[in-house]
Amino acid sequence: FRAFAQRQMLRMRVAYFEAVLHRDVAWFDSRSVASLSSEMNSDCEKFAEAFGDKLGQGVGGLSGFLIGITLGFVLGWQLSLIVLAAVPLMTIGMVIFGNAVQEVAQESQSWYSQASAVVEETLFAMRTVVAFGCERQALNKYSDAVKKAQSGANRNVLKIAFGMGWVEFCFACAASVSMWYGMTLAYDGETNASTGRPYSGGDILIIFFVMLTGGFMLGQLEPAGKAMDEGRVAMARYLAVANAKAEIEFMRDDRRMAVTSFESFEFKDVYFYYPTKPDAAVLQGLNFRIEKGSKVAFVGESGSGKSTIMSL
Repeated sequence: FRAFAQRQMLRMRVAYFEAVLHRDVAWFDSRSVASLSSEMNSDCEKFAEAFGDKLGQGVGGLSGFLIGITLGFVLGWQLSLIVLAAVPLMTIGMVIFGNAVQEVAQESQSWYSQASAVVEETLFAMRTVVAFGCERQALNKYSDAVKKAQSGANRNVLKIAFGMGWVEFCFACAASVSMWYGMTLAYDGETNASTGRPYSGGDILIIFFVMLTGGFMLGQLEPAGKAMDEGRVAMARYLAVANAKAEIEFMRDDRRMAVTSFESFEFKDVYFYYPTKPDAAVLQGLNFRIEKGSKVAFVGESGSGKSTIMSL
């Protein structure tokens, strides 16, 4: 399962990056470019986890549960019924434990992704940050994201501890009741239907541990199912990017003409709106012509469209 998922993730990384590269510029205006790389990496890793280790654990958990329960009832149905009563209780603890482990990874990844975006934005505009004396502000913003990740991890550690404690408590109770009932059957000379002999100490231990192992294996189904759901969501995000139709399509058919030289550069009746603000026109009927070799300066107040012209 892991080998299959790793091969598919390698292909997915390349295809994901290729799809993002061929999106229109307007697509990037509506997204946080600083955190885009971490989101792409997160989607690929969730896909690999869901269809790799977690899928194998889910198949193994279901198989182990069915085999354990079947063997337990074949070896001795009376004692198996007693042990089976504890299986749902232990499964609850395993589910709490598994959910807490998943939440630790998810919350930490979310907040660390935001912290990473702060670092990238700060370093990218380092001159501006230093010029305006915003070093402390950037550091505080980064510290807040890291502290929130730590706070979420602390909450989930308590859930992990409670889940494991509950499992151990149920195990001790199941062991006590099972051993008591098993020895009662042995002392009363109750005949084991599978062997035709009275219950022995070996029969009691085998049935107890077979049923208990099957119950533990059942706890692996919930994390596997949750990982599959996350992998499905990650694949949906990837497919939304890969299947999106770009208005300016150069991915499959690049019809752009090579520009070797030019004598002039001209904007003629240009209108422009940012996709995130379709009601605010940045450029309205702009016209200008720049001849080769000339020097031109664009002067205007903040928000007048100087940077937009340069981007275009």
